[in-house]
Amino acid sequence: MTYKYHDKGTFTDTTTGLMWQVNEDGEKKKYGEALMYCQMLDLGGYDDWRVPTKEELQRLVHPGFEILKQIFPGLQEERYWASSPEDELYWAENSGKIAYTIDFDPGSSNYGRAITYYRTYSYFVRAVRDLIGKKAKKEDEPSISAPVQQKQEKSTPSGLLEYLDKCEGTDDLYEMLRTRSVSDIEDVCRTFPIDTLRLDWDSIQRDFRMSKRFELITVLAQILIRYDEILTTTPELRLPGSLPAKRFAEILMSRLMPFISTQHVEVAESLKIRLYDFAMALMQSDRNEDALVSLLASRPSTKEDHEFWVFACRHNIATSTKKPDDISAAISSGDAIISGKVKVPEDKVQGTKQLMNKLKELN
Repeated sequence: MTYKYHDKGTFTDTTTGLMWQVNEDGEKKKYGEALMYCQMLDLGGYDDWRVPTKEELQRLVHPGFEILKQIFPGLQEERYWASSPEDELYWAENSGKIAYTIDFDPGSSNYGRAITYYRTYSYFVRAVRDLIGKKAKKEDEPSISAPVQQKQEKSTPSGLLEYLDKCEGTDDLYEMLRTRSVSDIEDVCRTFPIDTLRLDWDSIQRDFRMSKRFELITVLAQILIRYDEILTTTPELRLPGSLPAKRFAEILMSRLMPFISTQHVEVAESLKIRLYDFAMALMQSDRNEDALVSLLASRPSTKEDHEFWVFACRHNIATSTKKPDDISAAISSGDAIISGKVKVPEDKVQGTKQLMNKLKELN
C-alpha cells in the first residue's frame, strides 16, 4: 500500500486511487443510516463520499490490523458495512433485507471475509471516495492512474473460471457441484490456474482476483475432502451422490499443496487466516502433513494458538509414522512451547505437555 495523508482528515491510497476517511465518528449504524451518513458527509472539501464496496474493504484489510491502526487510529475491531446493491445479492431470497459486512477483528476466524447480516443490525462505517477520473479540488492531491490489471489467464473449459470469479462463497460452490457436469468439476480440479496465483499483498493489490480465487479453491478442496460426510449430515444441500469426490480431491490437492509449500513470501494477512482455517479442516480429515504445510506457510500468524497446532500436526505425524526424524521434529516443537520460547495460551501449554508424554514413549 502506497499512500499520502492530507491535512483535512483524509488518506489517499495511491495504488487503488481511493481517498478514505481517516477518523470515523465511532458510532455504529444500521445499513440505511450508514448510506445516509456517507452521502451527507462533507470532509476535506469533498461531498461525494460513499460506503465502500466489499472488494475495497478487503483490499484495505490485507496489510494487517496493526498496520491499519497506524493509518486509522480509531479503527474498531469490529464489522464494517460494505455497499450492497440488491443485484449483487441475487442469490438470496431476502436480498433487500441483508447487506455485506467485512470483519476487521484480527482475532476472528472471519477476519477480512465478506459475510451478510440483516440491514437492521448496527455496525461501523468508513467513508471512501473515488479519485480516478475526477477533478482534484486540492493542489496537494496526487495524480492517480488506474491500477494495472494482469492479463487474464486462459479460461478453464466451459467458462468455469469466469463462473468461479462470480462465486461469493461456499453456497455458490455447492450450487456449482449441483448444476455442473462431472466432467466440468474434474476440469476445475485439473485446470484451475493455481500456479498463476500470488498470495503476497502487493500482488493482490494489483489483481484482487488472486485472493478470491485462492479462497475459493481451498474451500472447494475442503468440500471434496469432506464430501461423504457432507452428504450424510446435510442432505438438504442436494449434492449429487454419484460425484467421485475423493478422486477429484486428490487431483486438486496434488496441485494445491505443492503450490502452498513453495510460498516463500509474506502471505497477505487475510490469506494467512484462510490457510489456518484450511489447516484445521485438513487436520479433522487426518491430513496432518497437508495441514502442517498450510500452517507453516501462514507464519507469522496473529492466531495465538497457531504454534500449538504446528506441534499437534507434528505429533500426529510422528505417532503415525514412528520415524525418528518425525519424532525428533515433534519433540523439538513441543519443547519450544513448554520452555516459553514460543508463546501459546496456557491451556495449549498443558495440552502440549500431555502430548509430549506420548511422544517420549516413542522416542
